[in-house]
Order: sequence, then C-alpha cells, then structure tokens
Amino acid sequence: MTFQTLDLELDAHKQGFKSEAYDLIIASSVLHATTCIRETLQNLRQLLKPQGYLLFLEIINPNTSCGNAGFGVFPGWWLSSEKERLNSPLISELQWDHVLQDAGFSGTDLVPRDFKSDARHLSSIMLSRKVDGDDGIQMQNHIQDHSLQPRASNPGRILVVVNAESQYQWAVASMIERSEGHHWTVKALPWPDAPNKEGISTIVSIVDDPSSLVISLLEIEKPFLATITQEHFTALQELMLRVLFRLLWVTASDLSDVDYPRYSIVNGSAAWDQNQSIHVSLLISVEFSLSRARESMENRRLAEYIARIADTCFPGHSLSIPPYTDDEYTIRDDYICTPRLVEEPFMNKRLRHLESPTRREEAWSLGPPLKLDIGVPGSLDTFRFVQDTRFIDCSEIPPGDVEVKATV
Repeated sequence: MTFQTLDLELDAHKQGFKSEAYDLIIASSVLHATTCIRETLQNLRQLLKPQGYLLFLEIINPNTSCGNAGFGVFPGWWLSSEKERLNSPLISELQWDHVLQDAGFSGTDLVPRDFKSDARHLSSIMLSRKVDGDDGIQMQNHIQDHSLQPRASNPGRILVVVNAESQYQWAVASMIERSEGHHWTVKALPWPDAPNKEGISTIVSIVDDPSSLVISLLEIEKPFLATITQEHFTALQELMLRVLFRLLWVTASDLSDVDYPRYSIVNGSAAWDQNQSIHVSLLISVEFSLSRARESMENRRLAEYIARIADTCFPGHSLSIPPYTDDEYTIRDDYICTPRLVEEPFMNKRLRHLESPTRREEAWSLGPPLKLDIGVPGSLDTFRFVQDTRFIDCSEIPPGDVEVKATV
C-alpha cells in the first residue's frame, strides 16, 4: 500500500498518477468538497481502467442541519461554484445519478442506505461504473453552465381536489392548471358529496397512477378534517393510503381566526404517522393567510407558489422515493418559508459555556483563614493570599508541642 496526495480538482496525470491504472476508487465524503463535481468525477474517471468502479460515501440530504451547521465553519464546505450548490455542497441521490452519467459513468448502479426510513436517511454508499463514449454517455465540455437539477421525465399528473361549493377553491385550482414552469398535466375534481366507492372511483383511478400527485384545497376557507363525517373520513383514509407520500395538503386561515387550531389537524396526523413509522413523508402541508391572499395576492400568484412547491418536493416526478425533507411550508409576505430552524436558548447557552472558560464557584471558608499579603513590598505582582494565623484555633496542642503553664 502506497500513500500519495491527490488534488481532486486538478489533472491526476500531472500529479504523478497513471491514467487508466486502477480497478476501483474509493472515496468517503470528499467528492462534494470541490468546486465542480463534474470536473472532479472526470478527473477520477481518467484514473479508472475501462469498466472500473467508483465506490463513494456521501451525505445526500442537502437540507440536513448537521451539514451546514456542523461543517459550515470550514471554508472548504463552500467551495462549490454551481448555482444549485450555493446554499449547500450536498446533492441528492437522484442528482448524483445524473451528474455521474454526465461525467462518463453508468450512474448510481447500487445505493445502500444507512436507514430505510426516509426521515432518518442521511447518507448513502453509491457504486458507479466507468463507461465508454460508445455507451451513449454524453460528456459535458462546458460544465459550469450545466444545471444539476434532475431532468424532467415523462410528465406526471396532478389531481387538484376541491369543494364543489367553493368558488375560491375552483379559482385557485384553475390557476394551478394554467400556471407555467412545470411539466405536470393538471386536472381539478370536486370531492364527492357521497364519498362511497362509486363516488371516489374517478379520483382513485387517477391516484393509482404512480406518477400522479394529489393537491388538496379542501381546507381553504373552512376546516375540513375537524368536521369530517365517518363516511368522508373512510374515503379520505383510502385516498391517503393509495397516494402514500404523494399528497400536498393546502390550508388557508388566519391566526385571528377562532378555527385556526382546527386547520392544524393534518400536521398532527403527519407527526403521528412519523412516530409510528408508517410512511414518514405521508404528506406536505402548505399554509397561507386567507385574508392577505384575498387582499394582496392574486389567485395566479398563489397557484404559482403551490406549483413551485410541488416541483421542488417532487423533482423529475420520481415519486417512488420522496427526495424532499421539509414537510411544512408557509407562504408569508411573498416568501415560501419553512419551520425547519427555530431558536433554542438552552443550546445557545450551553455552546457559550463550551467556547469560553467556566468560572468555578466554591463555598466560602472551606479551608483555613486567609489574608492578603505582599511578597515583595512595592511589587504589585507579588500579591498573594496566605494563611492568617490570628484565627487559628489554639485550643488543641499540635503534635510534638508542649504546653507551658506559668504560676506565680
């Protein structure tokens, strides 16, 4: 075994490494710490023999707090130049698959996970094989200008479920159908008044398609789950079991509304499902202020926000494994916000104690009496505390001493 330094961002041949000399390259959490991932992969590709393998470990959750919060203090964490990696150098498994193919590899052929649960899943080991140009792999010469966003596959289908009596829900659904910038085919359907098997057959036939996504607008204007009947609950339960994690639940209320807590039932249901490990990412909830939306936000803008969240949470319409991590969004002051980061005063105080010296306080007079003394008169540096013999208890004779008593 020989050891030698390799700069992943420079030509490996110029650093003394032989081209096409290695059957296997192993990399552990280092590929992301480079300026451009594609250039890094192409440099490694030069070292591999034909059909050689690249085995590497990477954190694949760009939104994990242990990433930016844990390693963000190091300047090497922010080397990436691609616009998709400006906020975090990490990319998802789907993005790794695409960038590997662009760099002349076969993609992610094998992806063992650290956890099967999507909520606990943080890192993956990925295996990819070097392929020749004849295998249909397109090498990218201008890498910096190429996007890391997952490629859109065949158009997916969006089913927007609305209350048939709500004109506002129909208006928002209509704008979602007309919104631009996404590759979904959108269809709006009313929630049936009599939700029997025949009443929801049309909805079920659409959601059974694995490329479909359901957007519920049923809780815009008034609560739906808080007043749901047994029939509607059974039908909704069947729908949620069919869509699994392909559900976008939109609520619209105001903090001043007395019914505001009743709009949060869907969030409590999602939290319970996470604890029970049924389907960790059962749904994504989107909340916005109804009064502000009616006053300052057009239906078209609101629909664009909802469509943008759908595209962000389900890029490339690959719905078998949800690539997102956030499951709650709030539209506030024309910004899409998440409740991911909250202040924790206790942890802040604990971190301050770890970073600064801690003063130890002890009870007074545990030792003998002390007095302030100066070792060298005139030298302030020699101030010291010494034992004050004036307060020593002389009732007992120290060992080795004798008591002299004088009598007259």
